[in-house]
Amino acid sequence: LALLFGVQWGPGSKGCSAPGEEKDGRTDVAATVNGKDIPLKDFSQAYSAELQAYRAQGMTPELARQFGIPRTVIDRLVNTELLAQAAEARGISASDEEILESLQKTVGFQKDGVFDHATYVQVLHDYSRMTPVVYETDLRRRMAANKMLDLVEAGAVVSDDEVKARYLKDGNKA
Repeated sequence: LALLFGVQWGPGSKGCSAPGEEKDGRTDVAATVNGKDIPLKDFSQAYSAELQAYRAQGMTPELARQFGIPRTVIDRLVNTELLAQAAEARGISASDEEILESLQKTVGFQKDGVFDHATYVQVLHDYSRMTPVVYETDLRRRMAANKMLDLVEAGAVVSDDEVKARYLKDGNKA
């Protein structure tokens, strides 16, 4: 991944300035997970959002790169894709009601505190450059991934002895 970032954003590279440009018949991808590509556009959007949050705390883009924020973002996208694939393989999905509830709760899609379809479509068009169908499909996959994670976490059992052993191991490091 470090090589990918170096080639993509290093000296003389085109970086994100040419989104959707095809190379060898494929659109640029940030990563491939079990044969499914994570588009560079998705990485760029996620990284920009993450960078915006850190800018609010006074962090510069250079400092964010030094802290490995690009790696964190790509890891999160890969983990989400892995969870979505696992959920799909097990038949776990988000229902239409859950999607609707999530859309209605999203503050950016509300007008005067109530979900507004026109605002929803406009926000998707202006900021994400996607249609409601594409957004809802992506939302459904992300919600399925979260359900899969919840299922895995619910099944995890850690004994008191394991917690104590980990505490002693971590606590004894200088």
